Amino acid sequence: MTERHDQNTTSAHWARLGQVMRDLDWALRTESYRHAAGAPHQPWLPAEAADDPLYHLLHLGESQAAPPPELAAALAELGLYGASERGHRTAGHYFTAFRGLVTVADHHGRPARSGVYLGEDGLAFTDRLLSAHAHGTALDIGSGSGLTTSALAARGLHTTALDISADCVAATAATAALNGLAQRVETAQADATKTLGGGERYDFIASNPPGVVVPETLDYGPGGNGGPDGLAVVRAVTGGAPRMLRDGGTLLMRFESPGDARGPRILEEIFEQAGGSSVFVTVQSRLPMRTRSGLTALRAAAHNPELSPAELLRRLDAHTDALGAESFYTSFMLLRRDGRARREVHDLTGRRRTAGPVSARPEPPNGDVSQLPPGVTGLDWQPHLRLVRERWDDAAAAARRQGALDAVVAEVFGDAVERDPVHSRSLHALLSGLPGIA
Repeated sequence: MTERHDQNTTSAHWARLGQVMRDLDWALRTESYRHAAGAPHQPWLPAEAADDPLYHLLHLGESQAAPPPELAAALAELGLYGASERGHRTAGHYFTAFRGLVTVADHHGRPARSGVYLGEDGLAFTDRLLSAHAHGTALDIGSGSGLTTSALAARGLHTTALDISADCVAATAATAALNGLAQRVETAQADATKTLGGGERYDFIASNPPGVVVPETLDYGPGGNGGPDGLAVVRAVTGGAPRMLRDGGTLLMRFESPGDARGPRILEEIFEQAGGSSVFVTVQSRLPMRTRSGLTALRAAAHNPELSPAELLRRLDAHTDALGAESFYTSFMLLRRDGRARREVHDLTGRRRTAGPVSARPEPPNGDVSQLPPGVTGLDWQPHLRLVRERWDDAAAAARRQGALDAVVAEVFGDAVERDPVHSRSLHALLSGLPGIA
C-alpha cells in the first residue's frame, strides 16, 4: 500500500510540474525555437537556439536567471531543482517538447542524467503516429522517453507501454503524468524479444525498436542495440506483434535494417511473418554503413572506455563487412490485420540508379540540413562538408577512377580521416551521390 501511495504521490508531483509548464507555454516555446533553427525533428538544440532563461534551465539544464517561483517549487517537489552562487539547474532530466507534448530524456552532447535516449527518430515516429488512424487500446513496444506513449494516449487510446529499461519505464510514467495522461497509461518493464505474442489483444500497436548493428565484441546501451545483425528486436516485433492485434488492428513500426543496393535485408522476413495481414513499407532513407558505424562508435565509446576510436571503428567495419552490409536503411511499416495479404514497398531513397559517369557536372551537397540523410547530423559534419565543397572536383575524379567510397575518402580526404576518424565518417554520406560510386 505504501509503494502504491508513493507512486501516486510522485505522479501527482509530475502532473503539477506539467501544469506549470503549460502555464508557461513551455511546449510552444520549444517548438518555436526548433522551427527557427530549421530542425523540425531535432529534439535537442544548442544554447544559441534561444536566448530564453526558461529554455536554458529546462532544455539545457542550467540558467543564470532564477526560474518563476511556481516552476522552482514544482521541480523541487520532485528533487529536480538546485540553486547556488553559480546559477540555477535541474537534475535527473532534461526537458523537451514536441507537438504540444512535454517529455523527459537525456540531452545529446551534455552529461547523461537519466539514461533515457530521445533522438530525431522518436520525433519523426511521433509525427507518423499522430497521422495514423487509431482507436481503442494500444501497445507501445519500446516506449523510451514516453513521447510516443503520450501521443497515443493524447488521441484517446488506453495505452500499455513496454520497455526493457527501468529508467525508460520511469521516464514513460513521468512523461504521461507531465501531459496529464497518467490515467490512460500503464507501464511495464519487459524484454520484447521474450514477451511478445501473448494472450493480450490490442487495436493498435506502435514500435520504434532499436536497430543498431552491434558485434558481440562491443558493449552498447539497450536504447539502440539491435544485436549482431541489428534485427533482433525488429524480428521480435514483426513476429509477435501481429498475433497481438485484434481483427482490423494496425501495427505501425519505424525500423532500421542493414542492406545492400536492393534494399533493407529484413523485408523478406517481414512479408513472410505477416501471413494474411497486409503490409505497406516506405523506405525513407539510406545511409552508407561506414557513416552508421561512425555514429555507433561515437555512442559506444562510453560503454567501451578501454578501446580507442580507431579500434571501435575497426571492429565495426570488420563485422559489417562480414555481414555484407553496405547500407543502413530507415523505413516505416504499416501492417493491417485485414486478411487481404497485400504487399507494397515504396522506396523514397532515390538511390536505385545505374552506377557510372554522367555527362552533367554533379553539384556538391549544399549544406541544407533537411536534405542530409537522417543520422548524419549526429556527427560533426559541418567541417567535413566544407572540405567536400573545397575538394569536390578531386573527389569526382577519384570516384570515376575508383568506384568505391572507401577508396575516394582515403585518396582525397586522408588527412581529415587521420585527424578525426569518427566524425570524418560523415564524408561517406556527403559523397554518396557522386557519379561513378556503385
